[in-house]
Amino acid sequence: MKRQLEKYEGSFEAADLLKISLPKAKSPMKKCLRFARLPKILCVNLQRLTYDKYGDVLKIGKHIGFDGELTLAPWLDPKLFGEDKVKSKYRLSAVIRHLGTESFGHYVTYRRVHHNEDQKSPANGVTNKNGETVWTYASDETTFIVKEREVLACPAYMLFYEKI
Repeated sequence: MKRQLEKYEGSFEAADLLKISLPKAKSPMKKCLRFARLPKILCVNLQRLTYDKYGDVLKIGKHIGFDGELTLAPWLDPKLFGEDKVKSKYRLSAVIRHLGTESFGHYVTYRRVHHNEDQKSPANGVTNKNGETVWTYASDETTFIVKEREVLACPAYMLFYEKI
């Protein structure tokens, strides 16, 4: 996920962006991502559709890497946060995955298991006897336990991170 956020930013010339001719003077620009306020839950929608050369919609099925933890410190507005970037950490709490093609299919969810419903703090995640975080897979009426590595390897459609 960090790599995708870094790829979003960059320097470029206005003429390249606008696909026009400008006078010889260069117009350097920089596109950047900055958070002025951090959400309690960060929802990330991964673009899973593209178009082929004929204009037909195609589903992107490859895995897009994401981690179980994420820090937004590099993207905090320094004028608002200064050096207090400690509270910018998030832990993955749920993943939505689409099974099927671009024109039909079914959504399933992976969800981190919490100790109890009254304490939905991501810091209170349940671990098994090996110290691994416990995750559930839910699809309609079917629910079962899965390993975290299965969650992190899935071709995610949406990611939900909780602030820790």
